Amino acid sequence: MKISSYQQYYVRKVLCRYANQFHYPVSGIGLQPCLQLEINSLLKQLYPIESDLYPKIYELEKLIDLHHKASRAILAFPNILQIEQRILWLLGLKFLAILSTLPVPMIPEASGSVFHFVLGNQLYQGIRYADELYGKIVTFEADYNLFACQLIFTLSAQKISFITTVSDIQHGIWVNLRSPLYFTLVSKQPMRQAVA
Repeated sequence: MKISSYQQYYVRKVLCRYANQFHYPVSGIGLQPCLQLEINSLLKQLYPIESDLYPKIYELEKLIDLHHKASRAILAFPNILQIEQRILWLLGLKFLAILSTLPVPMIPEASGSVFHFVLGNQLYQGIRYADELYGKIVTFEADYNLFACQLIFTLSAQKISFITTVSDIQHGIWVNLRSPLYFTLVSKQPMRQAVA
């Protein structure tokens, strides 16, 4: 059981449109393999046991069909975002799936200038972006990361200046170095942020 070539094309089209809507670069972690690999191969990697794989393929086919019908509807379809999020979730792009619920756009890490600095005898990573300096708090891969999502919501709620970056290997959350919260956060977890 496999999804068709047309369905693979349709999934890639949905991924690109969803990512562009939230300023997520197509070269970002997780998304790039989905755009380059054959979707059936990706699904086999994600679900190596056939009893897990076949229901996922069936669900993905149904979601593609539903999304296609919803996108052609004259009236706005209220659940199209949920359909896209479920497609992303099935493809292992859990963080990208919840991106629409997060109050911050993604910035390509390459659009900033990364540097290193010393704080309390530890070496840390910083980034200069839009004439501001930020220090890295946490990095995570393509999968959902509860701590990172909670941190994004907390920083947004407290109106703390921060950026969220994406590269081809990781996501990063960086807090403005002028904020006292940065020093509080790194002092609680110095080994996580130390640069080797």
